[in-house]
Amino acid sequence: MQPIQSSLPDGRPASTKFRPRLSRKGRRYPTVTDMTLAGADSIRPAILVVDDSQVLRLSLVSWLELRFPDCRILAAETGEAAVEEVRTACPDVVLMDMDLPGIDGIEATRRIKAQLPRTAVVMLTVHDTPQHRMAAARAGAVAYVPKHSMDQRLHSVLEKLLGALGNNSR
Repeated sequence: MQPIQSSLPDGRPASTKFRPRLSRKGRRYPTVTDMTLAGADSIRPAILVVDDSQVLRLSLVSWLELRFPDCRILAAETGEAAVEEVRTACPDVVLMDMDLPGIDGIEATRRIKAQLPRTAVVMLTVHDTPQHRMAAARAGAVAYVPKHSMDQRLHSVLEKLLGALGNNSR
């Protein structure tokens, strides 16, 4: 390790070695310097909401901001916009509508998983059939929440996924 040279308030040189704090699993915790250099937002978990319905998309964003204040909440209207947003924002969780204009939610999920395999995609849809569930699973979705039961199931699904992030290094 290289010593970091600095001076004390009275002008005397001070030499300290940089030793990152390690978790019990041996992973380095982010430091204040990391947050300053990378931006604090890169440390916070991110959730991307993808839905072509502006009303539902904005409602979900508001709901997520209230329930998960420590997360960055992002939004996209189309599958193409979602794939592009994933390239730049690297979200941890994507809430994906199945029926989207352009590329649908299944194809967008395939592309997102190809770019960022560790990103968890949760399929949100009005379709609650075994065929739709199977297509979502084949595309790489980790959960499937019918829109008619979002109010009962989505919070617990997100808590589990975000809780798993706390146990793993990003």
